[in-house]
This record gives sequence, C-alpha cells and structure tokens, in this order.
Amino acid sequence: MAVQSLLTIFEAEPESLILIVDEMDIDVGKIRIRPEGGDAGQRGMRSIKNMLGSLDFPRIRIGVGRPYVGAVPSRDPDVVAEHLLSDPPRNEAVILREAERRAADAIVTILRDGVETAMNAYNG
Repeated sequence: MAVQSLLTIFEAEPESLILIVDEMDIDVGKIRIRPEGGDAGQRGMRSIKNMLGSLDFPRIRIGVGRPYVGAVPSRDPDVVAEHLLSDPPRNEAVILREAERRAADAIVTILRDGVETAMNAYNG
C-alpha cells in the first residue's frame, strides 16, 4: 500500500500523516478537516486503517458530491464508481481545483498552527 510505503521511506509514524480524500457526502468543492476519526464508510480510509491500525491523524475531505439518477442521489455501486473515476464536468472541475488549493493551504496551516486552527479557518 502506498501510505505504508511512504511511511517506511520517510521513516515516519502514522501520526505524522495528513490524509486527503474525496467525499461524496460533501458538496462539490467544500472541504472539511478533522483531527482524527473513523473511516465514514470510505473504502480508502478503511484500507489505511486496516494497514496502520488506526486513523489517529488529521484528514482533509474534499467534497465531490454524490451522483444523481434523476432527482435521487444514487448509491448504485456502478453509478458511484463512474462518478468517482470519470472527469468532472467543466464547471465542477474549476470548483475542485480551487478546493485543492484551499486544501494545500490548510495543510500549511495544520503544520504551522495546528489542526484546530485549520478547522476554524477552513471548515465552512
């Protein structure tokens, strides 16, 4: 797994991680910072937790929104996979690029001032 390899290469402990993940249950372009916690049903975080034994490190979740079928949010695995693996529509791509910039700024804030300060500054 990539996370374990990075920790090994940099001789780092899991507590030094700051994880960035996509999140369908957050509106497109919004970011949420948490100091630690569960996997929230996110398979990637679940895999990391299984590998490292915990998720006791900050994470920044970037909202990608949930796909809709008609007027109803979809939970169909095929529709969700297509949503997560395909390029976003042009208007959402612009919003996501800005969210990526804010997430990068949030990382600097976490490193410089701590996760609580970053949460106050970036969680909307």
